[in-house]
Amino acid sequence: MEWKGKKIIIAGRVTGGRRALIQRLTDAGAVIGSRVSNTTALFIKGTSPGARYDQAKTLGVPIATPPQVEALLAGEEVQLGDDLEEDTPAPAMNAALAELRDQLHAEPSRAGWRAICDTLAACDPGALPIAVDYVQQSSDSWGGAFATFATRWTLSSVGSWVNPHYHHLHLHREGTRYSAVSEEKLADMPRLDLRFAPLAWQRLLLQAETSPMLRVARVLGFHKVKITTTTARNLLSCPDLTHLRALYLTSRPLSPKFARELAAADNLPALTHLDISGARFGEQGARVIATSPRFDALLHINLASLGVEGVQGWDLPTSLQSLDLGSNQLIWGNHVEARLRDTGVTLAALTDLRALNLSANELRPAHLRLLLEAGAFARLQHLDLSVNPELGTTSANLLRDALAALPNLQRLHLSGAGVTGRDRKKLARSCEERGITLVT
Repeated sequence: MEWKGKKIIIAGRVTGGRRALIQRLTDAGAVIGSRVSNTTALFIKGTSPGARYDQAKTLGVPIATPPQVEALLAGEEVQLGDDLEEDTPAPAMNAALAELRDQLHAEPSRAGWRAICDTLAACDPGALPIAVDYVQQSSDSWGGAFATFATRWTLSSVGSWVNPHYHHLHLHREGTRYSAVSEEKLADMPRLDLRFAPLAWQRLLLQAETSPMLRVARVLGFHKVKITTTTARNLLSCPDLTHLRALYLTSRPLSPKFARELAAADNLPALTHLDISGARFGEQGARVIATSPRFDALLHINLASLGVEGVQGWDLPTSLQSLDLGSNQLIWGNHVEARLRDTGVTLAALTDLRALNLSANELRPAHLRLLLEAGAFARLQHLDLSVNPELGTTSANLLRDALAALPNLQRLHLSGAGVTGRDRKKLARSCEERGITLVT
């Protein structure tokens, strides 16, 4: 086809880039126009060409798809017509899938996951849904745990940089750095799920925008973005979070009304880990969320720093494996003994519960005895009673005597619990005999 001086119209989205196609046409001598007329030599129909396409058909202008034009520019014989295959994302799709295949088959890493997210963000819109499906299917083999307080303990035990106050969200976002960690200890490390929604996607979500890219994220937490009740509601209406497994809403100014909306949300059916620690909706909001039928498949919930005075009578998910009640008010208010006893009964009824954090609750030996008698710790593998300085040596003796009734216990945290001297040594020997790691 002779291109020199021919007026060409391009309408719609072009796979491979509109500018690149225009450059090739102008290099061949064509003139790119904007209005369809009787002088138009060729109408190039991309995706969603709009009203100009109808004008071209009415005027009888020859119509071609971008792949047909590429073939013409290459000197090939081509049958024109939009009744043939339209502009498909196949070339761009194949390139994107090839790049994703290499990235997904590499050793899982945070840098690798960032590269995958960048590839998706650069995908042509027509290729994006297929690319997203491919990443979803292929990244499932990456697997990995979701960070909880018990995960943090394990990281600390093998020499990680994680300190006791470092929030679990950071473990996913920044990862863990190890120094002088033996191969044996490294083999026991929990490998965290790397599929964290990057910052650009977080902002997109809070602006009430959505994208199929969000479907590949398994972990969502907000970092360096301002989140209020208004913006947080946007995530409750997003249809692309149905595969999300872990949601961190820690220390955010969220209202009781938002707590009720979250409890009624139907767009998070796969959620297994929820962190609402430090949110401003307090104990009332915590109870509404923790007892919601929408979250009856939760495995972990973080209710730390919410002013919770006990979970007595709460209909918590029976699937719960990990519960964080750190930095709350378990001994505040009236009828403390009755509340603690009933809280112990509620915890004992959670047959799958394996990790419990009761740190920084001002517990005393009498409170610990009530919880032990109620069977609250019977099935636990991890128990955190740290930063309860009034527990003291009496509690060390209580725990030593109770170890026989705690057959599954693997790790016991008593740092900052006033356990010192001879009683600490006795408890340490008893724990060692039973294969329990004691941290004091």
